[in-house]
Amino acid sequence: MQFNTLLKGFVSGVADNHLHLALYQDPLTVVEEFINWGGVYLLDVAVKPAHLQVSKNIKRKFKDVVYVAFGIHPEYLKPAYALAPEERNDVFKSPAQLQQAFLQVFDPKLVDVIGEVGLDLYRVQQPNKQEVLSKQEEVFAFFIKIAQEYNKPLMLHLRGVDRNDFSLHTRALEILKDMGVYTIDDMVVYFHSYTGYLELAKKIIDKGFYLGFNGIATYSSAAHLQEVIKLVPWSQLLVETDAPFLTPNLGVEYTPGGIWQYKEQSKNHPIWTYALNKYFMELKNG
Repeated sequence: MQFNTLLKGFVSGVADNHLHLALYQDPLTVVEEFINWGGVYLLDVAVKPAHLQVSKNIKRKFKDVVYVAFGIHPEYLKPAYALAPEERNDVFKSPAQLQQAFLQVFDPKLVDVIGEVGLDLYRVQQPNKQEVLSKQEEVFAFFIKIAQEYNKPLMLHLRGVDRNDFSLHTRALEILKDMGVYTIDDMVVYFHSYTGYLELAKKIIDKGFYLGFNGIATYSSAAHLQEVIKLVPWSQLLVETDAPFLTPNLGVEYTPGGIWQYKEQSKNHPIWTYALNKYFMELKNG
């Protein structure tokens, strides 16, 4: 079974283009399990400085399997009330403070991809929305410049005020254009966890950019997303788990042997990439 990867094109073997190893109690064991089940490629996403050190330690041991994405998540410029309680101490007071925190730990030799970065207004209430968006746009432009300077792919996180708000995708495309990024020829851009509709997907595909799909596409509420997947070219479709979040709603028939032995049963696992890839193939061939 072939898998498309952001950094290596197509590979033979299981590949996960987006997960968060720092959020596991034992991330080294997760990677070992992934390799034992045929895994060949992981893109580990560090969304804050503390997570980058975890990524560094994992990559040191699994340098031929683990690749690293790093960027400070846009939610850390939200008001504290819009975050989960355990995340509220990570809020930055200003774009400048966030940028400084990033630059203090950023290592272009370690980091393969800039991201996940972008725009996120989920749970942000009036009258804070415009202020938050302005800060996030400033930081987004900063990360685009970093990706340009170091010739790195850019991974985007875009989430509107609710599940049906995809205005931030359009705004991100406008900002990219303002900074000279029109198509894949200008920069490799990856829209992580795409959940939008077909018309918007076509605009992104026409620019040559990548779309990432995960367990959300298997949910009963995602019929529109399944139609999008059918029409996205394989060459621009990236399978991701976003583990330990978003466990797919798929049966055991989609899984390679042993997945049910995973000790942290309540969490998603990168091996689910295999099941997602199989499911997406069925959608496209169906």
